[in-house]
Formats: sequence, structure tokens, C-alpha cells
Amino acid sequence: MQVKHIKTTVKITVDSEYVKNGITMWIKGWKRNGWKTKEKTNVKNSDLWKQLDALNQKINVEWEWTKSHDNHDQNERVDRIAREQAKRKLNSSYL
Repeated sequence: MQVKHIKTTVKITVDSEYVKNGITMWIKGWKRNGWKTKEKTNVKNSDLWKQLDALNQKINVEWEWTKSHDNHDQNERVDRIAREQAKRKLNSSYL
């Protein structure tokens, strides 16, 4: 994915503390340790973390965590879309 540097701030709200902490705190150590955790195991999904990190370097991101299923409008909308897409994929796999 190619993204030019963006000067504005983008707020990304996630309902995963793992994602928020991963991109804002842990990733520095993972990169320093050759994509290994502090337990010396491989970081899971490092290919995805690397892509997210590359985007995070080009975009000024304000990462925000929200509790899932807590009536956060955008989070509820994303959950609904994800469920619909999962259902479509499941249904299409039987064709």
C-alpha cells in the first residue's frame, strides 16, 4: 500500500488494546529485537505489523481505544460490517 506523508492527524479508534498497545508501545521493542517478543518468540502477524508500522510512520495517527460493544457508534458500525462480510465469505465458500 502506498501512502504519501499526510500532515493532518488521523484518529483511529480500535476496540483492541492489543492493537493499540502493539502499535504505540510494543512495536519499538519488536523492531529493536528483530521482530521477537520479550520472551524471544516471533511476533505473530509480523507482516501485518510491518505494514501498519509503515503507514503509521507516514501518517500522524492518534490511536484511541474504546470498549467493544459499548454503544460507540463507529465501533458498532464496523462490527456490523465485519459480521456481514464474514457471513458473505462463509456463504460464498459453499458455492
